[in-house]
Amino acid sequence: MKIKKVMFKLVFKTGSLTFMLMLFSFHYASTQVKFNRNIPDEAHNKISDYLKYGISTFAFTPKGGWVIVTNNGKSFARNIPDECYKKMNEFLKKGHKIKHISFPPKGGNSWLIITDRDMFARNIPNNCYQKLLEYKKQGKAINMVAFPTKRSSDDSWVILRDDGQFFARNIDDECY
Repeated sequence: MKIKKVMFKLVFKTGSLTFMLMLFSFHYASTQVKFNRNIPDEAHNKISDYLKYGISTFAFTPKGGWVIVTNNGKSFARNIPDECYKKMNEFLKKGHKIKHISFPPKGGNSWLIITDRDMFARNIPNNCYQKLLEYKKQGKAINMVAFPTKRSSDDSWVILRDDGQFFARNIDDECY
């Protein structure tokens, strides 16, 4: 946690006495609360290390791999698809801010990266991909896409847009 200390000094005189009043203001920057359970120690440690930079996304693969990206572009991944890792780094080198990464439950080389300027998907459900393209053409920014681990079909997903709107497909009624 970064602490920025700001000091104000006020000096005034009354007769022969001089008073100095010092006021301190502390600003806590980049603080985030973390709580986790049953995740790999390495992932827990990276979360702790990267909190000071602000975590923009953290995601698990269906087989237990994981990736973390910070607001300033620091990243670390363990056991994610190679192509996803390469694409993430390509976006970061071009100055994109990674907003979200997700992995559908079918596993393999199946993933989605959403940045502040673009997106890239590999082997996600076609209806989801088409909806993302539709939103992109409309200029609608995407915040994230969630793929449920227990699903009624291979075409289950939710898209959350930056404007608060969402589109869901084959999601259990209890979620509404």
